[in-house]
Amino acid sequence: MHRRPNFIFTDEPRDIVRVDFYILNTTDKQAELHFACRLAEKALSQDTTVYIHTHSEQDAEQLDDLLWSFSETSFIPHAIVGHPLVDDDVKVLIGFGEQRSPAGLLIKLAPLEHENNQYPRIAEIVSQDKNSLQASRKAYRHYQQAGFSVHHHNSPTKKNNNRPNLKLIKTDNHFKDNIEIKDHG
Repeated sequence: MHRRPNFIFTDEPRDIVRVDFYILNTTDKQAELHFACRLAEKALSQDTTVYIHTHSEQDAEQLDDLLWSFSETSFIPHAIVGHPLVDDDVKVLIGFGEQRSPAGLLIKLAPLEHENNQYPRIAEIVSQDKNSLQASRKAYRHYQQAGFSVHHHNSPTKKNNNRPNLKLIKTDNHFKDNIEIKDHG
């Protein structure tokens, strides 16, 4: 039986939490949301469950709308945590505030306290907004002190639609993520 690769594509032991900081070269909130959609799409394509944590109910609803329409060629089935129609088949959940949901990947668009070892992989999306940068520095120190495997990726957005290309690179039978940036300007 052929299995899809897991979204955690590293050489690190499975018990070490991997944190990836994706540093966007913008303060545009829409670029952050689009990037979160692309990460969720990539994880979902590899059978990894996703929890996306946002600042507020309004942000969660905005992301909810975007996940239905951000791509002309794909669609991401998802729900907001606590919605009456959420069932075990939903692989992408969106939350805010103190909400949480178990998942293989946590995508953080907002601070979330006490996520230690709750998620095998964490993606911090960081814009050039002052508050985002400050929160990411604090989170970076926290992750290092906790012994997590911390990585960062400078990922300026494309000028044409604020959506970077994400691709996987296979090396020595391990998968790792990479961001391919193409400037169409």
